[in-house]
Amino acid sequence: MPEDRCQAALGRTAMVEPGEAKLGAIMRRSTWAVSAWIIGTLFCSAVAAERFDIQKFGATPDDATDDTTAILKAIQACRDAGGGEVFVPAGTYRVARQGTESPILGLPSNTTLRGEGAASILQFDPRVNQTNFWRMIGAAPGGCRNVIICNLHLDGSNTYRSYHPGKTPEQNHGVFLHAQKGVIENVTIRDCLIENFSGDCVSIGIGCRNITVQNVTLRNFVRQGIQMAGGNGATGYLVTGCQDLEGP
Repeated sequence: MPEDRCQAALGRTAMVEPGEAKLGAIMRRSTWAVSAWIIGTLFCSAVAAERFDIQKFGATPDDATDDTTAILKAIQACRDAGGGEVFVPAGTYRVARQGTESPILGLPSNTTLRGEGAASILQFDPRVNQTNFWRMIGAAPGGCRNVIICNLHLDGSNTYRSYHPGKTPEQNHGVFLHAQKGVIENVTIRDCLIENFSGDCVSIGIGCRNITVQNVTLRNFVRQGIQMAGGNGATGYLVTGCQDLEGP
């Protein structure tokens, strides 16, 4: 049975208030972030249950095959079980938009999406550069609670190096946490490399409560590394130990 343990990161801590949108890691302090850190830390050991290996649902690494359906099957099995761990073994897995603007991989409550570190790569299909509104990971319809995204490498396959109005697909994001309906609450994103997105590496906004981004490296993004906004009761964001980098 997999376990998840969350430890406070060493280094600088940046706390933010909802409603702020900031490029980089220097943000002003907020008392709300303290509560987010406490709740997120206590929760990290709570999601430990059955493991759903995406390869067992048909995902095949290191080829040009679209693995989206297989990964969604693993996520659905996790939902049907009431929660658990969706496991991404080492390798590169292709992900593509399924015809809607919703997150491609919508995570239900009580789910951990875990890889084996930088070798576990979820990568957008290169077609992403010809269209817009590809959001790799987010909440299931209606929102989610008690979710961990960790030890993963998210690659947006972006070929744009600068912003060109009307041309750059700026809505292609890595982790996209926005709930027009429902709530996204107690979500931790940690120990990940997120790079090559023409939009934001991480976008947090409407309906989000108690969101922690910890020890995440952000690289080669066109819009923002971490985008934070408010609305619909959004509150309690904590960003700690993260890096915004340029270059390969």
